[in-house]
Amino acid sequence: MLDEVSRALAEHAQDIFSRGFQHLDSKGVSNEVAEIKSINGLQKFLYLVVTLLLEQRDGIKNSRDARLLWDIASSLIVGVLRGYGRLDAGDMQGWVLLRRSLRTWLPPLGFTRGADALQLIQDFPSTERPDDIFVTIVPALLGVEKFGNRFHGADFMLPRLSRVAIGEPPRLDLTYTTSESGSTRELIVSCFFQGTVAEARVLAEAVALRASAVVVKTRGLAKTWIDGQQASPVLDASDVLPIAEQTENFSEMVRASLETSAHAQSDLIDADSLGRNFAREFPLEDPDFRKLFLVERHSVKRLLEQFEEGSGIHLWCSVRRSGKTTAVSSLSDMTARSVVVFQTMDHQPNQPELNVFLKRVRDAFAARQGIAEDFFAKVVRECALSNAPIDYEQRKVVLIIDEYETLFGMILAYTSDDVGLRYLVAQPLLSQMVGFAASNLLVFMGQRPDAHLILSSQNQLSPLVRQHNFPLFEHFAGATDTEFTQFLRRVLTEKLPFAPSFADVVFHETSGHPYLTVNLLVDLCDWLIQNRRKEGHGDLDSAVYAAFAKDRLSQAALERSPYYSFFHGMLSEYLSELGRRNEPWLYAVSSILIQIARKHPKSFGSSLPGFQQIAAPYGPVARATPERLLASAVMSNFLKESDGQVFPGIRLMARLAASAVPNVN
Repeated sequence: MLDEVSRALAEHAQDIFSRGFQHLDSKGVSNEVAEIKSINGLQKFLYLVVTLLLEQRDGIKNSRDARLLWDIASSLIVGVLRGYGRLDAGDMQGWVLLRRSLRTWLPPLGFTRGADALQLIQDFPSTERPDDIFVTIVPALLGVEKFGNRFHGADFMLPRLSRVAIGEPPRLDLTYTTSESGSTRELIVSCFFQGTVAEARVLAEAVALRASAVVVKTRGLAKTWIDGQQASPVLDASDVLPIAEQTENFSEMVRASLETSAHAQSDLIDADSLGRNFAREFPLEDPDFRKLFLVERHSVKRLLEQFEEGSGIHLWCSVRRSGKTTAVSSLSDMTARSVVVFQTMDHQPNQPELNVFLKRVRDAFAARQGIAEDFFAKVVRECALSNAPIDYEQRKVVLIIDEYETLFGMILAYTSDDVGLRYLVAQPLLSQMVGFAASNLLVFMGQRPDAHLILSSQNQLSPLVRQHNFPLFEHFAGATDTEFTQFLRRVLTEKLPFAPSFADVVFHETSGHPYLTVNLLVDLCDWLIQNRRKEGHGDLDSAVYAAFAKDRLSQAALERSPYYSFFHGMLSEYLSELGRRNEPWLYAVSSILIQIARKHPKSFGSSLPGFQQIAAPYGPVARATPERLLASAVMSNFLKESDGQVFPGIRLMARLAASAVPNVN
């Protein structure tokens, strides 16, 4: 039955991806963009299967259900990949694209059974077969599968994570959770899958992950280093040929290494001590791996639905690293009434389909000629073809432009250097955007609410912009299943369960800001390790958090804390003289945060009259009254107002502002 399901999914994948290529070709989309879009679609399809596996994983209680879940997911993943390999992409087959895009599909492959992975690799044409994967990753998966056969009854094993580590040489790290006699353990298997490794340092870094097996092809000093190690988990695949029989034989060495590691773990006296910072493993800087941790943002969908039936120009602003890009890029699809097209002004070399708008606008200014009357309409159409589902015509378009400050900064820079470009490109472009928004939706996203206020004497766009508060992760006091609690579980894993009171106090501190929440939890986990907390020693609660906050969140502690370096650097830049001159709004609101935190260190709240006194010196800098500063800062999550009191939008950010030292310019 699993084989039949896998074959059906392979046929489906081959059909939909082949038709996608044909459609894009008929619309004149470049081969580069078509290939990137296709590979991104494959990745979404694969991660859908992986997400379903991970959602079901927590409910598994015995080996039978664990094997069945794993078998189903493996069959589906391999089916999708096999179908994609067989697609006809013009002058090439899908196997060629798979060979070019290993990092896209190897993480999902890490969730498959070894036997399924072996069959898939054997399906590759000999000219495109990734032989290094054949002799490292495939035997690792086979060895894991054989090791997993030891589990019966209430004991079981399941994959938990699979990621391509950042850096070179490329390495796939696989994490498995075992449940045996009521005790859970993790096994890590690392596989180098591209070329040979010559540096001993590279192997030492993999071993430092406490890997139970490191599978690699070596040469030079790396090979010498292995020979000098005692009881090393490193397994050298240099002499293994890409032949099924040799791969099967080598997999026995992987199985034996896992057995040895599992036996050693069971002999540890203090095996339940918290020794790993699970929060640090959350992939803040790895957008591909982060897809395994995504929380569905119903709050963002509701915000879009509020004005989806209408038209106009809307602005979503929030503090940096609020999850805007991640949340909104996942909405880039067709809804019942419209098609959502996502573009970013931030350079994305690996996703050129997200930079179509950036490239066309930049080219228009560089050409120094007047733009056509339908310039913006044609650019939107190209963006939609590069991003949207096939049948988007006749639907309203929701165009979301991320990092919108760059767009208006670019317009200002070009027109300052050449006044003629104001009349040839800038003002016609702004006018065409207004025309587009008469029957569609144009959404700007960024941090500053004032970036569009340029060329004011003839800017028809700015007066039409309506700002909305972009929601951070949503939470309600005492609730156990909210966007925020789901996010906390992704970060802390099942190893660190928490009570509702813990979620409430962490939310009170971070307001659901994802980046700062992870920074805080990394700090918390290190504090727990230093205080020798045991795994399974009860749920984290508000009392644990209070003790942590007393030690680690004072101004003195934050001034020397290594956990918030990004925000310390960002705030120091905003508070500098250069920030005052170039980013006056950010300078003003950051300075206000400092004053609130320092004048009200316990409540972090100021009365409205008190706020007006605090904000008065900064109003002229930002060219706004205290009232307007408050309104725009509330909409951008820098501040919040409740019952006549003004509070920081994110308390932890106010603490960091108070501990930051302005840059000297």
